[in-house]
Amino acid sequence: MCVATCEVIWLLNVLKELKLDIKLPINLQCDNTTAMSIVANPVFYERTKHFEVDLFFLREKITKGVIRTVGVSSEEQTDDVFTRGLLVHAHEKMKLSGVLH
Repeated sequence: MCVATCEVIWLLNVLKELKLDIKLPINLQCDNTTAMSIVANPVFYERTKHFEVDLFFLREKITKGVIRTVGVSSEEQTDDVFTRGLLVHAHEKMKLSGVLH
């Protein structure tokens, strides 16, 4: 999520330089409920120690209203088209929804 947030901020800066207005917050879809709960919870646990800097960064952007994490089921993840081969029915479903042309 941290890398995606950095990309969103970069794109927002590019669009700002082009004098385009973008409505905030940008929805950041995530199918990992554990990751979403860790980002939303201000308490740090022992197992999250190694990525505290990323959590501070994400929480800051959420608090400032730049991004909003949105839960999505694994079947509805649109990035799957770029990261793995899709089954025929999943490809057809994305095609019908307008994700693929």
